Amino acid sequence: MGRTGSHQELRRSSRRSFPIPLTLVPALLLGFWVHAPVLGSFLFADDYLHLYLWEIDSLPEFLVRTHGGHALAAWRASFWLQRSLFGMHFELWFASILALHLLNVALFYGIAEGLTGRPRVAGAGAALFALSPLARGALGWISVHGSVLLATFTLWALYEVVRVARSGEAPGPGSLIRWSLLMLLAANSFGLGLGLAMAFPFACVLLLWQRRSRGMLWLFVLVPLVPLLYFGTGWLAAQMPRGSGIWSATRQLDWHRIPSYLELLRSLVVYAFASFSLPPLLAVPTFRGEAGEASRTAGFALGMARPLFRAFTLALLLGFGIRMLRATAPVRRQALALLLLLLACYAPLALGREWMSAFWGDLVWANPRYHYPGLALAGLTLCVLAPPLSGRLAQRKRGVALAAAGFVVWFAISAAASSRYYAPRNADEGRALVARTLARIREQVLATPIGGTAYLPLRRFPGHVGSHFPGEAALFAIHHPDNELEGRSVRFVAPIPGDLRIFERFADERVRELLVTPREARGLPERGRARGRGAR
Repeated sequence: MGRTGSHQELRRSSRRSFPIPLTLVPALLLGFWVHAPVLGSFLFADDYLHLYLWEIDSLPEFLVRTHGGHALAAWRASFWLQRSLFGMHFELWFASILALHLLNVALFYGIAEGLTGRPRVAGAGAALFALSPLARGALGWISVHGSVLLATFTLWALYEVVRVARSGEAPGPGSLIRWSLLMLLAANSFGLGLGLAMAFPFACVLLLWQRRSRGMLWLFVLVPLVPLLYFGTGWLAAQMPRGSGIWSATRQLDWHRIPSYLELLRSLVVYAFASFSLPPLLAVPTFRGEAGEASRTAGFALGMARPLFRAFTLALLLGFGIRMLRATAPVRRQALALLLLLLACYAPLALGREWMSAFWGDLVWANPRYHYPGLALAGLTLCVLAPPLSGRLAQRKRGVALAAAGFVVWFAISAAASSRYYAPRNADEGRALVARTLARIREQVLATPIGGTAYLPLRRFPGHVGSHFPGEAALFAIHHPDNELEGRSVRFVAPIPGDLRIFERFADERVRELLVTPREARGLPERGRARGRGAR
């Protein structure tokens, strides 16, 4: 008995000394293996615009600038840091995003293990989250990785809340301040964070029901503070010389369309649960090619999956109802807290994107870029509700073996699905397009004698990069430090005066000098347009 006892104690001590829980290791390895292809991703759509804004904006202007209804100060700070550290080596950008995903997997595991007390359940849930095909929508697109950052801040705060709940002590002032700051950062990382930050105090009350104190009332400052900062950021952005105010969901809000908002919210929530637990069986749009082609491909795939989706909705509601009735009070409070956060996560999206349903249809709620934080919250909810089932299986060795084998097969199928769905967006084509464009510009410039000025026609750059993105002139500004190339001055001729006025409104002095009218290209002055540095 003494040897057996000492041997078991040695095994326990070795487990405690291992820096990473062994049940977390498979999730991290699977997450890296499945999503490693994102390291080969390249710029896509809005990425070009944000690189251009990085060139022309000062740091305060860049941080407060809003985009598509999102206040993005935290994400823009991350973008600014990546551009400063990694330059144009985008494989390092995506490596940092993938590392953030693995950190989120570890935080997911810590929260699930803290709530359930079952490392195996936490490990299984973390693995499904790690390899989910939907994660590619955020990991492979620089402009959308704010949702990964949002999940990091939210999961970090939840992890600390769960630790306090397990410690048996009430949260101190330092913890409350830190959680509030984390959720403010989450609200300024991606639009989904607005609802999350406002619902966080209510979720904390449910999770810390036995440890609640008057001090927790300070968390409820987030409820008015988050929208105040949101619209305050929009006001500041509008005051900038090249400012743009918040394009807000409230501008499309129509109280007569409340049923449509609720229907979209239901679809988003159910799709998050379905995609987490049934990733190989649900179609995930790839969004490749032109918008029409993508809509046809994804629409066909979603049409094939829609009957299964409806069946899963009914099964989910029935399962939740039965499970909540049988669960203990602490488990019910945990599940309600996570469901509250999940609904609050998708509520701003349902309000702000419902109008897109008219021409996108199912692609609104099935768009992978909207689901990264919701995927984590849906997975945590399922982990909280799953432990009793695992306990029954654990009573029989055969059941344990079958469950383990089933999970291995499930992981393999999910990994195969992840490798096919939502691959990096035509990265090779994007690189080739940029290389060809820069090579053509260089060839045209070098045809001009040294010391002269090369006048190039201003062409639009393919893709959805915004009406104030001055096409190939912006691409030149992104890749060259000034308006000269090998001893020749470079100018781009904008043939349409209206386009030039739009471009100049969002341009700095350097880009204003880079853009000229056809009259100026012929050496003639343009009426009402001052030239030279410092011109406004």
